[in-house]
Amino acid sequence: MLEASDVCMEADVATSLFEFQAVKTVHDLTTFAKVGGTR
Repeated sequence: MLEASDVCMEADVATSLFEFQAVKTVHDLTTFAKVGGTR
């Protein structure tokens, strides 16, 4: 059985990965928009 702290750790890792992906996606979109706008 998992310890409560282990569950919290897993949740933190999942949240961090999700946030990282979200930031990367937004960054990619803004970069794409800038490149598309300069052409």
